[in-house]
Amino acid sequence: MADASNNEVQTTNHRRSENYIDEYVTKFSMSGLETDGERYVHLRLGRTSMDVGGEKHTFDDNGNLTSIAPKDLEVYRLNVAGLTLPLSLVQELRDAFTEALEEPHDGSED
Repeated sequence: MADASNNEVQTTNHRRSENYIDEYVTKFSMSGLETDGERYVHLRLGRTSMDVGGEKHTFDDNGNLTSIAPKDLEVYRLNVAGLTLPLSLVQELRDAFTEALEEPHDGSED
């Protein structure tokens, strides 16, 4: 194991678990909980989606299609991940997000 005090470089290999997710999300919700004296945040990530059960076609007197409207439309939140994080990790993420948002970024890959 590398000794950080001697400025040695340490690398950690990454592996994906069997249930690894890679999803597009636009919404989140979260709640706090405490168990056995430890505080956690449960974070749910998702996006707004919809199911269209069919279409309603409307025609004018000449038989020309004038509109197509969704039928049995259901809008819902598709939750793609739920993560329970210890409060210490949530604070690290907060600091990392804050730092990332404060640093100028030119859009180029590093």
